[in-house]
Amino acid sequence: MILLWILSIIAIIAVSFYQALRFNPRPRLAVLLLLACAIASTPFLLPPGEKIARFCMALMATLTVFKMWDLHVGQKYGRRPNFREYLALLANLFLLVWRKRGIERQPAMSRNLSATTASGPEFPIWCINSNRDGRFQAFMSGDARLY
Repeated sequence: MILLWILSIIAIIAVSFYQALRFNPRPRLAVLLLLACAIASTPFLLPPGEKIARFCMALMATLTVFKMWDLHVGQKYGRRPNFREYLALLANLFLLVWRKRGIERQPAMSRNLSATTASGPEFPIWCINSNRDGRFQAFMSGDARLY
C-alpha cells in the first residue's frame, strides 16, 4: 500500500513539472533540480528493511527524473508535448525520451528491409563453450557474456 503512495507522490511531483516547461531555461532548470531532489528522496520513505521495494522505487524515481531532464533539454529545440502526451510519457516505463515521429527523417521501407536482410538471420546463433572453472560462456553476435 505504501508503494502506491510513493508512486503517486512521484507522479504528482512529475506532473507539476509540466507547467515549468513554459519557463526560460534558467528558472526551468532551478525548478527541475528542486523537483528532482524531491523525487530522488522518495525511496527513503520506505523502511530500510524493504531493500527490493526501495530499489524499485529508486529505479522509478531515476526514470522519472531522466524523462523530466529530457523534456528540459528538448525545449532548446522547440519541442514541447501537450499535457496528454506528457502524461503518456510519464506512464510508459519503456518510453524514456519524448520525440515526435514526424520531426525526424524516417528511412524508406525498402531500406529497412535491405538492412535487415543484410545483417543475417534474425535469430542469434549461440555457441556454448566450457571454461576451465566449469562456467559456460555464451557468444551471441560477437558479444561474450559469462553465465
